[in-house]
Amino acid sequence: KHGYLTRKQMGNILMTYGEPLTTEEFNALAAEYFTSDQIDYRQFCKAMLERRE
Repeated sequence: KHGYLTRKQMGNILMTYGEPLTTEEFNALAAEYFTSDQIDYRQFCKAMLERRE
């Protein structure tokens, strides 16, 4: 809606559509992309596509 995902939304997306992550794995991944409680949706999509390659 606003072009951003919260940390919680990102976790829900990854756990629903991606590989199951431990809390530690999720926190490490989130630390790479979050400087606050939000991440730009386009940046998130780009990062996930790059990780698949």
